[in-house]
Amino acid sequence: MNRAKKAVLLGLWLVVATLAYAKVWYLYSKYFPEYPEWVGVCIANLKDLINSEDDPELTHSLYIFILSFINVTVFTWLACLLMRWIRHR
Repeated sequence: MNRAKKAVLLGLWLVVATLAYAKVWYLYSKYFPEYPEWVGVCIANLKDLINSEDDPELTHSLYIFILSFINVTVFTWLACLLMRWIRHR
């Protein structure tokens, strides 16, 4: 598979997996870990740069989507490293 196809598939995977992870997190939030308060403050500051009006729903949505993307990216990266390690072993 060439690099362009791999990049498109990786991007598609990150989008779909992030949305699925965010949906499950939203529905079953009590089973997910709580992040430190400073993470929420940083995301609220980021939201203030984008949109100055006070909108707690937007802040909550950004919190879930940003952290879901980070989690999916880390899990994907770890899975790729594990696959590479297994292949070369």
